[in-house]
Formats: sequence, C-alpha cells, structure tokens
Amino acid sequence: MKVRLGVAAVLVATIALATAFSLLSTSSPLSSTPAQAADQTFHVGTTYFCTSGTSCTQGVSNAVHISVGDTVTWFWDEGTHTTTACTGVFTGCTGSGRWNHAIDMNNTTFSFTALAGDDNTAFYFQCMIHGSAMRGVVIVGVPPSPTPSPSPSPTVTTTSTSTATATPTATPPSGGVKGDSDCNGQVQIPDSIQDLLSVAGQASGLCIETLGNVDCTDGVQVVDAIDIQLHISGQPPTLPQGCSPIGSNV
Repeated sequence: MKVRLGVAAVLVATIALATAFSLLSTSSPLSSTPAQAADQTFHVGTTYFCTSGTSCTQGVSNAVHISVGDTVTWFWDEGTHTTTACTGVFTGCTGSGRWNHAIDMNNTTFSFTALAGDDNTAFYFQCMIHGSAMRGVVIVGVPPSPTPSPSPSPTVTTTSTSTATATPTATPPSGGVKGDSDCNGQVQIPDSIQDLLSVAGQASGLCIETLGNVDCTDGVQVVDAIDIQLHISGQPPTLPQGCSPIGSNV
C-alpha cells in the first residue's frame, strides 16, 4: 500500500527536521536493525517478515527505510506466503495494491524498487494467508530527524566591578505530550512517521522513545504509529488499562 504524505504534513515534517501511517493494530512484536537508506531485504517464513541481522522469530515483523532507486527483496525461508501491498494502513490487503507476489518454494524471491513518485511514502504490506500475524512496512524517503546540536557552553560576562556571572545552560522541559514523537508540542502525522523510522532503525531520541511509545508496551512499534494516526483522524485507539490517552500531558 502506498500512503503519501500530504503537502502540509511534509511541510510540517520539513520544518521540524530543519529546526530540530488504518485502522487495525497488532499485538505482534516488531524489531528493527539499524541500517542506512539503501537496498534492503526481508526473510519470509512462518508468520515473519524479518530483516537481515534480526532473529527470524514467529510473529516478528519489521520496517525498513529506503530511498528512491533502492530495492527491497523478499527471500523465501519456509512455508507458503505472499507479500501483498495494502491500499490503506494494513487495510485493503487483497491484491489490488502496488504489489502482490507469492513467496514459496516455487517463488523464492521478489523485488520492489522505489520510483521517483514513491518518495515520502510508506508502503504497508502483509501476507494474504496469515493476515495480521505477518506484516511489515517499507518507508521511502522521509529522512530521520537530525541529531540535536549540543547546548552552548555558558557564557561569562564581566561587570564594571569585575564580578562574573554565568549564563546557565538551557535545560529541556520535563514531560511532554503523549504521541508527540518529534517534540514540537503537537501530535501530527510526522509523529507517526518518526515512530516508523524508529522501528526501521533510522531515528532515535528521547522524544521518540518516551512520547512515541503510546500503547505503554516495551519500545516503539508499528502499532504505536497506527495509534497516533487513529488519534489524528478522530478515532481514539484502544489502549491498555491505565495507559494515558494520546494527547495528554505526561
């Protein structure tokens, strides 16, 4: 599936990067391997799409980050599966999306290359046979947030009486808004993108790790990105009991 970021969303994401993805969630854990945007691979087996370098465990899926011109290749490990692009955020995964290909003993590989028109897009895909137990995401473009610049060292000014005063280093405010993965004070589409990039190993930081984990489970996962999108569309996601809602101050 191809989810294109709107002009406004891309603008917001660009501003956030310069200054400093629908409706189903899954309980399947997701893991990631840090990797630069380049050709990527998925290994395909019984209820997993896993990237090179990760443990291929049942129920584990992944996200990868590529750039225009890069290729993602699925390799068959075992079982009978498909890699099927969805038309929505893990919805419409019926074969009418960007790709739909069998991955089995007779079809051991399939490759997808991102074209120029795919930039700033997330492709959600799953196995048509195993459904929500076997999912993944291909993110094209949308670079990760840059590493924040270090705070400036204190400056010292001298008065006429030769006494020195030190200007304290600015301290980041405590707390924040749940779901605000990029720490700009609002819950927006770029926050969902930041969560996906984090799963793909292409973004990290205090905001993503603490505010992007909206379902109160261990670590940021694809389901957190979906929950943020549900919140933005006015459909509050179902969170575990005791887990504060998205948009609340934490």
